[in-house]
Amino acid sequence: MLARYAFDVDDWNNLWAVFHGVSGRRGRPHHADENPGWSACLAAPMHYTWPLIEREARTTQTLLPPS
Repeated sequence: MLARYAFDVDDWNNLWAVFHGVSGRRGRPHHADENPGWSACLAAPMHYTWPLIEREARTTQTLLPPS
């Protein structure tokens, strides 16, 4: 697997773009789901710092040890 991303390394919370999808396997539903945005020169926010992640999260999950 090879990662192909464009990041703003001066600001990790800035935008990023990837030309393919979230799946590396051809024929899977998410193989090229990021391509339309990349082709239109759009980028998505990259949430890297905890304050931003907590503020922008749509859902949360709590992991508990097995009982």
